[in-house]
Amino acid sequence: LITALHLDEAARKETLRVLTFMPLAHMFGCGTTVIFAYLGGEVGFWQGKTEKLMDDFRDFKPTLLTMVPRLLNKLYDKVMIETEKKGLIAQSIMKWAIKSKIAQIERSNFSQDTLWDKIVFNKIRHAFGNQVRIVISSSAPLSAEVAKFSRSVFSCQFAEGYGQTECIAGCWQIPSDIRSGETGVPTPISHVKLFDVPEKNY
Repeated sequence: LITALHLDEAARKETLRVLTFMPLAHMFGCGTTVIFAYLGGEVGFWQGKTEKLMDDFRDFKPTLLTMVPRLLNKLYDKVMIETEKKGLIAQSIMKWAIKSKIAQIERSNFSQDTLWDKIVFNKIRHAFGNQVRIVISSSAPLSAEVAKFSRSVFSCQFAEGYGQTECIAGCWQIPSDIRSGETGVPTPISHVKLFDVPEKNY
């Protein structure tokens, strides 16, 4: 994880900060805390109240955002509902903003000062402290639609992963993989076995 996301390189340039809100009994929460302690970063702990989580993000200003799809789905749903209430023009602007941002990111351009940032995305980023440099989504599948929205909002390195809660990440996206709706390649320490699951159409 450290080398895959260049966290060691980032730690030499700035003080890394992460807000821990997942159970430390789970690998995602525990692993993030240990890695940041190893890198000399700052680890913040949420207040333990779901309704105050966004306040914690805003006040702590994390540079690394460790997320689970459930939270990204809630963010997506909230923004889309508010956009829908504003009418067709607002909906069209949102669609063009996401489409343009994804095209920009596909060119490895993570600029956050475009027109779309000013009229659409900056407000959302400020709610998370406006310092996010890396976003990690793990623990469950993230739909391609929500992933594209999330990549557009944060306009930074965004990685999806998959693994067992009590174990370790089995698959991980490398920095150059910016596709949405997939979880990357197996990690070097993993053995992956595929088998049919007819009831799931796999």
